[in-house]
Amino acid sequence: MNKIELKIKSLKLENFGKFDHFECVFGKEVTRLVGINGSGKTTVGLTGVWATIKGIAERASTGQLVGERFRFIGRNRATSDLEINLVDEKNGLEIVIKNHLSKQSNQIEFDCIKGALPDDWVHDFLNIAFLSAKNFTQLSGKEQALLLGIDVDKFDVKLAELKQDFTIINSALRGYGDLVEVEKVESVSVIDLMQEKEIAEEFNLQQGKTRAEKEQNVIAIKNIESDISLLQDKLKECKSKKFAPIEELKDIEEIREKLKNAADINRQVLDYENYCIKHKEKVGKEIEAKKNKDKQSKIINERIDFIKSFKFGFKGLGVDDKGGLILNEKPIKEPYFSKGELELIVAKLYTSLNPIFKTRFIDDFELLDEDNQKKILDTLLKKGFQVITAEVGKVAKDKKNSILLRECKAVDDYDDNKEELL
Repeated sequence: MNKIELKIKSLKLENFGKFDHFECVFGKEVTRLVGINGSGKTTVGLTGVWATIKGIAERASTGQLVGERFRFIGRNRATSDLEINLVDEKNGLEIVIKNHLSKQSNQIEFDCIKGALPDDWVHDFLNIAFLSAKNFTQLSGKEQALLLGIDVDKFDVKLAELKQDFTIINSALRGYGDLVEVEKVESVSVIDLMQEKEIAEEFNLQQGKTRAEKEQNVIAIKNIESDISLLQDKLKECKSKKFAPIEELKDIEEIREKLKNAADINRQVLDYENYCIKHKEKVGKEIEAKKNKDKQSKIINERIDFIKSFKFGFKGLGVDDKGGLILNEKPIKEPYFSKGELELIVAKLYTSLNPIFKTRFIDDFELLDEDNQKKILDTLLKKGFQVITAEVGKVAKDKKNSILLRECKAVDDYDDNKEELL
């Protein structure tokens, strides 16, 4: 079997919204729903299709058409019945989906009346957000990304933790400010200087005594020499007496000056030691901050590689810091992109998911100029889509491929004298 590509063949609505009874057949390529505002175009092209297949109780994250069941059940009875026929001509498939809608539940039945389907085909059959570009653009950027399977939460959680750590590290780093380098000074020991001073004073005192003794000895020698004969023995004794050599006196003033400056010097030593400690701490924080930034860069690169792993056929498709889908750094919404651009972008995104449901609904088609209308239709048809458009007006320009709606009924024209087709 080739790849399944289902398109809508027909739709039937019973007591749904303002429709009492409605049936229509859609063209294989383009069906134009034409009518004034409130005539039921969106109900036929979007709400009815979605409600038949998915029901009204769909989660908000999958689309915008969410509400209480009673809002969609018509006025004639307490329930609505919806039926849609889907076909895949290449694979010879035809499926009928029926939904009995009440205030309490959806009773959905699938019947493959022609051909055979894989067991898991229903799982990804229809996502209302992709059926219409308008609904897709009403989702948040994060919801858009999640619909495409791009969930970057695991990267963003790690990145947020690293950024929080960096804030703390950077705050501590700023606390150091600009450290002014302090000149290294050797510390001075006051006790050692005091001892050195005492030794020098004792030395000088001793030298003074020695000098005095030597001078007295010289005098004695002179006195003794005056009477050599009497004092010969004494003279010999005096001459034989040994003395330590006289050395240069210690500079006490220099030591006093050192003592005077010791407090300032030691304060400079303390300043230098504090500078060394803070400098070491700051360098450590700078290294820590760099490692944190490197980790952030790694996470960011992993996040980018993860996003690039998705092949959507777009250059510039990415995810912002909050996990929201962006294209060329802009949200995929108006006014960042025109309606025509959004129709093509969403269709291309949907195509990249290799969907089995090949129908696109374009609301407010008349707001596009003729060139954009043609470009969008040509692009979607080339990609194998069936296109349903909703256009405000009273005249169907292409009657062969149009359904004219008035007050939730199909009509031939807006001439009040003509009978409406039920």
